Amino acid sequence: MNDIVYKASSSPINATTVTNWLINSQNINGNNIDRPLMENVEHHGLYAFCGDELIGGLTLDLRDDWVFLGCGFVLPEYRNRGIYKHIMQLIEERARSLNISGIFVSTYEFEAPHIYESLGYTKGCVLRNMPKGNTSIDYYKCFDITDVEN
Repeated sequence: MNDIVYKASSSPINATTVTNWLINSQNINGNNIDRPLMENVEHHGLYAFCGDELIGGLTLDLRDDWVFLGCGFVLPEYRNRGIYKHIMQLIEERARSLNISGIFVSTYEFEAPHIYESLGYTKGCVLRNMPKGNTSIDYYKCFDITDVEN
């Protein structure tokens, strides 16, 4: 992973590219998913580069004192190197340093929900047939558990 550089950015080019990679993957791998590609995505994010090539990233929004993860994707030829996990860890470190309460993410069953579980995220809502033929799973991680009711 020494050749991989991670950069925070609000670049619409990076956010749009990563978002469309994910949408294309969902359209191919999901059941009955046919989402249109986006033209201009305005999100902050953390992106991975190998040289000048964008190889992955994760878009995010900050709402109140929570981080909401958007679209995340790593090019297939760069997978299984810990890139996405490292991006998640960097986002968590930054969120903790800013006293953010937690992080929320929604993913599909056919994507990689195991990565969130391996990072200590709690499984929240599971929506079957959302969209039809697919299962959507929400995960969250609280950094200040004193504010969370059981």
